[in-house]
Amino acid sequence: MGASVPFIIAVAFAAAYLHVRVPSRRRSGGGLARLILAGGACLVLLYGAYELSVQREFKPENLPIRIDLLFIGPALVGLLVLGVIAYIYGLSAPKAASVPGAAPTAPPKTVAGPTGALAIEQADERLAHLLPKKKNGQNN
Repeated sequence: MGASVPFIIAVAFAAAYLHVRVPSRRRSGGGLARLILAGGACLVLLYGAYELSVQREFKPENLPIRIDLLFIGPALVGLLVLGVIAYIYGLSAPKAASVPGAAPTAPPKTVAGPTGALAIEQADERLAHLLPKKKNGQNN
């Protein structure tokens, strides 16, 4: 591989990560896909730096056979395949529900309680015993 190819692949991984990460398109899910894409971008950048150092240190006429590529090549191909699968999986993560013209629903209102946050309805039920009792349909 040329010296610039790993950096181009790293940019592709980073772009795929950002495309999957866009918060306005995705509600949740795809965390593993984002991790694989971000990790893949970092690994390919590291490989690019390694390749540059090898090309500066050893000239092709001095080192005709590189044994390290016997191990690095299949690992990079596997990483590329895993990155494509992660990208496709990340795009299929659940999208935020949106209906044109509909207002988003607000989360239920909560109040702080001794055991954590409670919904307003639950707090009303728990405090109902403090209200005065009704006698013959009249309030006291």
